[in-house]
Amino acid sequence: MNDWSIEIAGKKYNIPSLAIALMLTAILAPAVKYALTLNEPTPDELLVAISISLFASVLFLWILDAVSLLPFREKWISKSVYGAAIVSILGTSVGVYSNNFGSASYPYEGEWMLSITKDDITEPFSEHSIIITYSKEAKIYWGYSNIKLPIKDGEVLWIEVFKFIPNSKEIDVRLRYPDSSIQRISHKLKTFSNKNGFISYEKDKNGLAIELIRRR
Repeated sequence: MNDWSIEIAGKKYNIPSLAIALMLTAILAPAVKYALTLNEPTPDELLVAISISLFASVLFLWILDAVSLLPFREKWISKSVYGAAIVSILGTSVGVYSNNFGSASYPYEGEWMLSITKDDITEPFSEHSIIITYSKEAKIYWGYSNIKLPIKDGEVLWIEVFKFIPNSKEIDVRLRYPDSSIQRISHKLKTFSNKNGFISYEKDKNGLAIELIRRR
C-alpha cells in the first residue's frame, strides 16, 4: 500500500489531507481578502462581498462532503447547499450589474464648463471645459481642463480643479499661465436658480468670480 505522505522539518504530513487544506484555504482566502479591503462600501459592494463569501463557504462544505471529511446527514442538506451556491452567484451578478448600469454613485462627475469672470466685464476672463472626477481616498471632486491654444500673453493656459466639494459648496482652482505661474482661487459657491451649476457666493479681492456649469 502506497504511503501518501511527505516529511517537512521532521514532521510527516498526509499528502491528500495537505492538498485539501491548501485547496480550501485557496477557496476562502480571496473572499476574506475582498471583504476586509472594503472601505465604506456601497450597498452594491456589500452585496457582492456577502455573495462571494456565501459561495466560498458552500463550496468549502461541498468539498468536505465530497471527500467524506464532513458528510451531510441528510440528502436534502446537500441540495440546499447547491441552492445556496446558485443564489450567491445570482446575488453577485445583481451587485455587479447594479453597480455598472445603475445610477451614478458620484453625480458630479463628468464634463463641466468653468468660467472666470472679472469685475463687471461681460466676457469671461477665462473659460475652459473641465473633466471632473471623484477621489474616494480624499473624498473630494477634482479635475483638469483642456489647454487653450493659441493663447495671448496674460491669458490662462489651463485650469486645475484642486478641490470641489458640492455639499459644502467649496471650490479651489489653480489657474495655470504660459509662463508657468500659478494663481490660486478659493471660493464659496451657491447654486444657480435657473441653471445646472454653481456660481461664486461673492467676488474675491481681485474682483474674480467662478461659474461652474454642467455640460449636457
